[in-house]
Amino acid sequence: MEDIVCIILAAGQGKRMQRGQKVLVKIQKKPMLGHVLEAVHAIGIKRVIVVVGHQKEGVEQYLEGWRKRLRIETVQQEKLRGTADAVRQTEKLLLNHEGDVLVLYGDTPLLTEQTLKRLLAEHRARNNYCTLLTTLMEDPTGYGRIVRDGRSDTVEKIVEEVDTTAEEKTVKEINVGVYCFRSRPLFEALKEVKPNNRKNEYYLTDTVAILSRKQKGVRTVLSGDRHEVLGVNSPIDLVKARNVFGRYKNPAKSSE
Repeated sequence: MEDIVCIILAAGQGKRMQRGQKVLVKIQKKPMLGHVLEAVHAIGIKRVIVVVGHQKEGVEQYLEGWRKRLRIETVQQEKLRGTADAVRQTEKLLLNHEGDVLVLYGDTPLLTEQTLKRLLAEHRARNNYCTLLTTLMEDPTGYGRIVRDGRSDTVEKIVEEVDTTAEEKTVKEINVGVYCFRSRPLFEALKEVKPNNRKNEYYLTDTVAILSRKQKGVRTVLSGDRHEVLGVNSPIDLVKARNVFGRYKNPAKSSE
């Protein structure tokens, strides 16, 4: 997969985790970032850009052990101004890249290579500008909802919990933060993202509405198991991830 570059977002502070750099917290003797890298490596992607920020030295040190297996580059997000700003930091490294970009978070250790393969296959088969992974939750409170164009299967936008209408609150399909974009349309859309929230942050989710307005194909792949796409953002999430780890990964594999 020489024409796909993976961007892994690993700059956040993870304040609720109450321990060092979040993506370096271990599950089955391996940092969460390591599990994400394993999945990326397994599907044949050769080039990875890791966006670092908070406690970057530890992340950089850990990545040294991976450089013999993957072409890894890092770029720093100087100020933590949201996910869209984080991805924007990679643009200079991708000026000559005409293929696709897979965007992942470094705190999703249960994500499997099978699901990533399915996402990429759908992206290519449908010739989408953006394909995102979603899942269904009985109680979607707190998550971004997938709002579709009523005339087709394309996605119109992702609406964050605080901005949902009464009707949108009933939507059970949620965004999990795993995307595949065509490179050029992604960076063009990022230029239009505005900090329209109280935190003055730029959200990657806003690129979905931007691409949709331009009639660019934005579609989804559904993960049938919400545990697989669990993002570890708190000690409670960490306990959940450790409890279900064996369903998705082989705990007997050697640690990095």
